[in-house]
Amino acid sequence: MPNDLERAFGVLVEDTARAQLLPAAEVRRLAGRRSRHASMIAALTVAVLVAGVTVGSRWLLAGDTEPRPLPPLQTASVPPTAAPSSSATGSPSRPASSPPTSVPPTPPPTSSSSAPAIPSSISARAMLTVKDGNTGQFNEVDARRPPKLCADTSYPSSSKAAVRKSVFLLYRAPELPAENVPDDTIYDTVTVYRGAGAEEFLDELRAAVRDCPNGPKKAKYRSLGSFGAGDESLLIERSTPATNPQGEPEPGQEPHLTYIAAARVNDTVALVESLGYENWGSKREPVVALAKTAAKRVAAWRG
Repeated sequence: MPNDLERAFGVLVEDTARAQLLPAAEVRRLAGRRSRHASMIAALTVAVLVAGVTVGSRWLLAGDTEPRPLPPLQTASVPPTAAPSSSATGSPSRPASSPPTSVPPTPPPTSSSSAPAIPSSISARAMLTVKDGNTGQFNEVDARRPPKLCADTSYPSSSKAAVRKSVFLLYRAPELPAENVPDDTIYDTVTVYRGAGAEEFLDELRAAVRDCPNGPKKAKYRSLGSFGAGDESLLIERSTPATNPQGEPEPGQEPHLTYIAAARVNDTVALVESLGYENWGSKREPVVALAKTAAKRVAAWRG
């Protein structure tokens, strides 16, 4: 049985035999006409493509079965090209380098708490005054040395004492009438030290209380700590047996209490001592108030 290929070949032979071949001249004429038609179609296709006519996402080709109106010709606008920024390139512009300049060295800071020059004398405005006593009894006296709590008490800082001054006043509470006797006897001594002498004196005074808890005439000493004046301060209580106006002991009576108050301001020390009046002792509060006033006077003068 012949296969499908053989049958198809047979059909082709029969069709060829029945067909009438055109003369050669006619064949050439038809070929030329077809060539002109092909050229015209190609030119039309190029013109359509140049016009840039688009429908949706497809080109309108000459072979479409239904003609469609051409949209108006549009020219595509191209945005201007922006200059590249430094952030886009990743290379920020750098200023032109300048030659290094020499920086002068910074001077060391000066201490605002440094004391002024050593004075030749103590100003009166650094001392307690007659008004502080409320009695009118006030005198300048010979400069007093620091108190000896016992025989072994020493103050090596005295070698650094540059200038010293003392005043004496009788004190009476301001609320008491003028005819009342005074309440206390007060000495105010101001000393300016060289170098660290003022700080050393406060340390020596603290050591004296520790080393001499018992002094002459059965005196007893104890430290009451700072009383809140100056750069540092120290209040010392001194206790002695009670006596009558003749100085004879009075058994069963409360001991007499007197005080030593020292306040340092920079290189200067204000030392206030209370001795009581006649056979009476001192009251702590007025002595502390006078010592704070003395420290403020020194601070206004040497602070």
